[in-house]
Amino acid sequence: MQGFDAYKIGGQRKFDVLIEYNNKLYKIQVKTSMYKDKSKKNPSLTFQLRRRSMNYKSKKSIDHKYKDTEIDMYAFVSPEYLKVAFVPVVDIVNSYKINLSKEHFKEYTLIKALERLDGI
Repeated sequence: MQGFDAYKIGGQRKFDVLIEYNNKLYKIQVKTSMYKDKSKKNPSLTFQLRRRSMNYKSKKSIDHKYKDTEIDMYAFVSPEYLKVAFVPVVDIVNSYKINLSKEHFKEYTLIKALERLDGI
């Protein structure tokens, strides 16, 4: 976590990691994707912004949107690029998915995300 104190969270929480910055704790939801959207001139990876759970009674999976109070930022992990893009929830405009190009992984750094959230 780039020199920050970070704590991996287990169990059925809405967030996966807690990170401390300027004496505040921030909740991070980690998403991984290898799904490429090649329809654009600049290929990108698609990340889902919802969590999936199973309704065993109806035997169907259900997608849940994260509430703004449940997480502070996403950490979008690309195994292919070996990079992570950190995006504050307040900067997400779509509620279903986000596409990130290879350049986005250079732009969306952890320190930028923390500074953005710290200023709110």
